[in-house]
Amino acid sequence: MMKKILIGFSILFAFCSGTAIAITFAQTPGTAGYLLERDAEVAKNEPGPHDGGGPSTGYLFLKRRRT
Repeated sequence: MMKKILIGFSILFAFCSGTAIAITFAQTPGTAGYLLERDAEVAKNEPGPHDGGGPSTGYLFLKRRRT
């Protein structure tokens, strides 16, 4: 009985180890970096909200996505 339990745990350990190794090698490293956006580049002039008086400027940061 003890021998069967030991064999079962050994098989489970081998399976989990193999899975962990496969996941590690399957991951591709991401591109490190940053996205720099200046206010003047992302500013968008729009009419005032709720038909208010005068124009409004919205800043749409993070609209562009890194590829």
